[in-house]
Amino acid sequence: MQFADGDAAMAWCTQEQANLVAAVRQAADAGEHAIAWQLAEAMWGFFYQRKPWQDWIETHRIGLRSAELSGDDLGVATMLGNLAVAYREQRRQHEAEECFQRALDTWSLIGDDYGQALVCNGYGNACREWGRLDEAVSLSHRALRTWQTLGERHELQLALRHSEEALTAFRAVGDRYAEVWATNNAANVHRDLGHLHQSVDMHREALAARRQLGDRYGQALTLQSLAEGLDRLGDNEGREEALRAALEIFSELGDPKADEVRAALG
Repeated sequence: MQFADGDAAMAWCTQEQANLVAAVRQAADAGEHAIAWQLAEAMWGFFYQRKPWQDWIETHRIGLRSAELSGDDLGVATMLGNLAVAYREQRRQHEAEECFQRALDTWSLIGDDYGQALVCNGYGNACREWGRLDEAVSLSHRALRTWQTLGERHELQLALRHSEEALTAFRAVGDRYAEVWATNNAANVHRDLGHLHQSVDMHREALAARRQLGDRYGQALTLQSLAEGLDRLGDNEGREEALRAALEIFSELGDPKADEVRAALG
């Protein structure tokens, strides 16, 4: 099935959401375990952007059980990684950590470096949010080293170069979605180093790309980061505009980050 653009694909997923969730259940009940977890995985991008929490978690728990029953380690690792993100965003730390650890162990067992790097990146961000900074740095560096290898990078750079090399590595493997994440992360590094104009330009680049991809959640995160850079530049009007746009999206998605943005707006 092909769609004219990202918006058309998202509209179709929204319309068919209940049927797709039902199809995951039916596949599992019929013993079609590969179909169950693969269909749940196919819905991942939609779930991540639109945040239908109950359906996201239910389908992936069903998919995980199916993968376990069929002894499919690839399915187990994939479902665990996606569940970990859902639990993390729901502030369910114990469940998120268990899924991150099991996913990382399973990707390691399979010998899939790219899967390990994805989990290390998400787990590292989670550890940063939980205040475990040493673990966050260790996991993030592990992800970076793996992506450098996959992207045929042969030199390690210092500090700022890390995020820029991650961006290059994502481009090398053709992962557009991750490339935009890397652009946003690099912009954050520039901002924290005081390169404010470059930071704002890169955040605006990431925002435009996320709009093109139809990534509503990513747009909100980038708007939140952009607001901080504009604040440091003294652009109060731009800061407020970015925060209000982020608040609208987070509220629409039912994301707890809406409370952070409301507090920032005062």
